[in-house]
Amino acid sequence: MAQEETGKHHVPSTTSDRRSPAKDTQTSVGIPIVNDQRTTDLPSTRKRPSSPPRLKPPTFGNMAAPPRPGNGALRPPPSAASSLRVPATKVLSNALMAPTSSIMPPGKQVSRKVILEPGHSPLDWAALTSNPNSQLRGKDAPDNLIRVAPAQLKEQNGRKGRDAWTVYQGKVYNITPYVPFHPGGKGEILRGAGKSSDKLFMEVHPWVNWDGMLSECMVGILVNDEEIADTKSGGLDDMD
Repeated sequence: MAQEETGKHHVPSTTSDRRSPAKDTQTSVGIPIVNDQRTTDLPSTRKRPSSPPRLKPPTFGNMAAPPRPGNGALRPPPSAASSLRVPATKVLSNALMAPTSSIMPPGKQVSRKVILEPGHSPLDWAALTSNPNSQLRGKDAPDNLIRVAPAQLKEQNGRKGRDAWTVYQGKVYNITPYVPFHPGGKGEILRGAGKSSDKLFMEVHPWVNWDGMLSECMVGILVNDEEIADTKSGGLDDMD
């Protein structure tokens, strides 16, 4: 009996030797085992990254504001194009803009042009004067150039079928064939018929070359009565 009791004491108990996995803290080699349940139950000890410190805006209470530039400093430098601009000029009045002439008296106006018939342009007149068969000197003039007395000139006024003669710078011209070609009209040119047209011509169109335009219409030269008495024939053989 004593041996049986002794043998019972040496038999290991399966219940007492069974170890709970929750209470084991060491392994066979002595390394501690950390329980996952304990680590999850502990509060988090990780620190969040701190934000960088905020900088305070600088204060300018003790600093004076910089001087404000004037209008001259803000203007851009002059360019080459601006230096080449034409300076502004004042608008001229109508009196200053009107064409002036050293020959035409002030206050005179140029005669009004009229509408000419077809075939009476300046080119047509030039073609007529270049034709030697035109006989522009008229029916009342002889073949040669003559001396014309003032009384004879007065009779040639373009009335009663007579040719219209006029004087310009001492030369007598038959203006009858040029009447339908005159830009100012028939009535304007016949104002000088039977008399001198120097004053009228200078008032209306002093720039016109009268002699170049009416050279083929020349009758002769104007002389006084004494010169007519000295020459019976009235020819001008020495005249160009």
